[in-house]
Parts: sequence; C-alpha cells; structure tokens
Amino acid sequence: LLVVGIAAAFGGVTSTINSITSTTMIGSPFTSPGSSTVDLQPGRYTVYENVGFQGSRPGNVTVDPDSITVSGPDGSAVSTTCISCGTSTSTLTLGSTTYIGVVSFSATQAGAYLVESTDDNSANLVVGPSLAEALGGIVQDMGGIFGWAGMAALGGLLIFVGVIWLIVALITGRPKPAPVPGIP
Repeated sequence: LLVVGIAAAFGGVTSTINSITSTTMIGSPFTSPGSSTVDLQPGRYTVYENVGFQGSRPGNVTVDPDSITVSGPDGSAVSTTCISCGTSTSTLTLGSTTYIGVVSFSATQAGAYLVESTDDNSANLVVGPSLAEALGGIVQDMGGIFGWAGMAALGGLLIFVGVIWLIVALITGRPKPAPVPGIP
C-alpha cells in the first residue's frame, strides 16, 4: 500500500501541474524586432511582453503596439486590438516572470499564424491565450485536474494507511512471551 500510495500521489501531483500549465503560453518567446510562427486553434489570443520578475517592480510594456502584426494561415492580415493602450491591462504571472498583454487578436481558423514585431526596443514577446481563453481552458480542464488531484489525495491516504498498517504489523508481529509455569 505504501509503494502504491507514493506512486499514485506522485503521478497525481505531476499530472495536475501539467493540466494547469498546458493552458498558458503557446508560442516560443521571441525578441523584437522579430517574428514567431504559432499553431493556433480558433479562439482569442494575446501577444504578451515579458516585463520582469515578480517582485522586481515590473514596468509597463516597452514595445509599440502598432509595430505588432499578425498574419493568418492564408497570409491575410489579422486585426489586432491594443490592450496596453488604455487604463486596463492584462497581466499574467507564470512562475516568477510577469507578462503584460500588448495586443490581442482572434484566430478564426486553425493553422499557423505569423506574429511579427518591427519595434527596435528588444522586447521579449510571447503568444498565449487571452485571459478569458486561459480561464476557460482551466475550467474545461477542471474535470481532469480534479481527477488527478483526487488521485493524488487517494495516494496520500494510501500512504497514511500503509504506514499505520506497517506499525501495527511490527507491534503485533512480535513473538508473545511464554507463560511462566506455576504462576496462574
């Protein structure tokens, strides 16, 4: 039970983490000026700028939103909407890195989208689902997450029961002392 519990707990925890992280960043990071080709499914996506590490007082985006263009699988231009232009921002923290949304766009069909930036500020950019899409993906994966989290909890319970069983077996498995003759 102890070994099965450890295996179930480990598998459940790693699968839960993988389910959550699979709904975050999609593309490979690139530096402006530059480009990245990203395979997307229909949905809403955001081009994020890496603005620093959590706790380092990250600033605002440095890349010009107008310098970012997106081309669809057929080569046609995809309309973008500036996120960083207004008073609200789309901030995402993964691990210790903070990303701020620069522009968003809609992928209307599955395929390879080309994201380009001509800005000279050497900004680090990455494509990911918009915050609403990411939350929707997490909600959609909740069944899987709860399933793996349940498996991790079951593994923890099996570890606990296995340790108790081992202690009881050690205590009750000792030979009983022979009775002393003549003493009732």
